[in-house]
Amino acid sequence: MKAKFSVPFNGDLALVKEALSSGRVSEVYFALPGRRSGASDHFVLPGGVDAAYGPLLPALARICAGFGVRTNLLCNAPSLALTPLTGIFAAAKALKVASITLADPLFIDKFRRALPEVALQASVIMNLRSEERVRQMLRAGVGTLTLAAEVNRDLPLLRRIKKLKAEFPGFKVKLMANYYCGYDCVFMNAHYLSGMFGGRGTSAAGGGCFFRGGDAAEGIRRPFIRPEDIGLYVKDRLADEFKLIARYQASSVLRKIYAAYFRGKFGGDLGELLGGKAGDYAKSQMCYMDNSLFPKGFAGKVGACDKNCASCGYCRRVFGRVTAGSRRRNE
Repeated sequence: MKAKFSVPFNGDLALVKEALSSGRVSEVYFALPGRRSGASDHFVLPGGVDAAYGPLLPALARICAGFGVRTNLLCNAPSLALTPLTGIFAAAKALKVASITLADPLFIDKFRRALPEVALQASVIMNLRSEERVRQMLRAGVGTLTLAAEVNRDLPLLRRIKKLKAEFPGFKVKLMANYYCGYDCVFMNAHYLSGMFGGRGTSAAGGGCFFRGGDAAEGIRRPFIRPEDIGLYVKDRLADEFKLIARYQASSVLRKIYAAYFRGKFGGDLGELLGGKAGDYAKSQMCYMDNSLFPKGFAGKVGACDKNCASCGYCRRVFGRVTAGSRRRNE
C-alpha cells in the first residue's frame, strides 16, 4: 500500500495539477486570504501567498474535484475568539470544501452546527500527544487527527492510538512528515499565537527558540520522518495520511519535497526537505545532513527509545555520521 499525502496550495495551480497527477495526493490544504482568516500565520508575511492566491481558490476547487481529491480549509489559529466566522462559513460552502482543520477545540460545536456536511480535522497545533487527548477529540466527533509532531517518534503510542479504531471506527491519523521544529519545544504555541498578531510579538521578543541547549545532535532529535521511513508507518498502519509543509514555500522547493516523499527516497541534504524554512535551510542551518548516510533502522530506533537523551548517545552518533562529509568539505 502506497502512502497518501496532504499537500499545500502555494498559489501555483500548475504545481497542484502536477502533484495530483502522481496519484499520491489525497488532499490539498489552503487558507483563505487575509490576516483574520482564522488560519495560523506563523512565518507567513503580510501580503504573502494567501493574499495573492485568493482569486485562484475556485479554480483550485475545480481542479481537485476533477481529480477526486479532497480540499481542506485551514482554520487552525490557536484561538478563534477574535476571528469573524461568518465569512469563513460562507467561503467553505462556496468552495465546497471537504474538511476544515481546527486548532481551537472551543469552536468544534460551532463549526459542526454551521457546516454539518463538512468534516472536521484536528490541527497539529492542538498538540494531540496522548491517548487521552485523542479520545477527547474522537468523542467530539473530529474525524481526522493530525497528531503532535513528537508522536512521530513514539511508535508505542501510535500503536495504542491505532487500537482505538475498534472503538471509534473510521477515524484517520495524519502525521506531519517534514516537520523540523525542535523536539517538545516550549515555544511552539507562543509562535503560533504570535502569528495571530502579524508576528509582532515574535519580532518584539527577538523571535527565536531559546534555551535549546546548543547540542549538535538537536537536528537529529527533531521529529521529522524521512522519505525512506514513511513505509514503516504505512506497513504497520500507524498512519493513514502524511502532511507535507508548507504553503508559503516556493514551487521549486515544494516540487523537490514532493518528489522525495512520493518516491520514498532522497539522496541529498535532508534539511532541504524539512520544515517551514526548507527553501533557505542551507543558509540558515549551515549543516549538510546526508540523507543517504542515515543508518538502517533509524526510524524504529528513535521511535522506540525512552527519550532519556542524557544516557544515550545514539542521535549524536547519527549526527556525526550524516554530517561527516560536510565537516570534511569545510576543513
